[in-house]
Amino acid sequence: SSYDLLNDIARNSPPGSNGVIMNPDMMNGGAFHGLSLATTLPDLARSVMEGVALMLRSLIELVESKGLEADCVLSMGGGSYSELWSRIKASVCGKTIRCVGYSQTTALGAAILAAVAVGCYESVEAAREHLDDSARTYEPDLNEKKIYDSVHIKYKNYF
Repeated sequence: SSYDLLNDIARNSPPGSNGVIMNPDMMNGGAFHGLSLATTLPDLARSVMEGVALMLRSLIELVESKGLEADCVLSMGGGSYSELWSRIKASVCGKTIRCVGYSQTTALGAAILAAVAVGCYESVEAAREHLDDSARTYEPDLNEKKIYDSVHIKYKNYF
């Protein structure tokens, strides 16, 4: 798959993508920063994964600044099947990443809402307790987190 190809390429760049930082916000002019003649395809591929994770971290920090705690992140969809990307997200965010084991998460969400609406469950949380949704769990690598903490400061300054 295209995810497998991206994983195979990105594995050949170290955490921090040799200084390349990607802003994945394509609605507002997504961009790469830190490109040089030494930049490789693996650096670009990994920086895409890291850029999405850096944006996720910024969103988590925003939510937590409002007094809500995010002790872990549920990951779903195509990218959640990438072990490398899940590990990157865990280390960038400093959070446990739990990859949902269902492939049709939109349909599952609709079914949960319908079950709550017709009274099968009192709340979404109550319905969720009956699901075994964690196929894989990834914890932050503390050595990589130190690297990503520095990268995140640069990310916020650039973008």
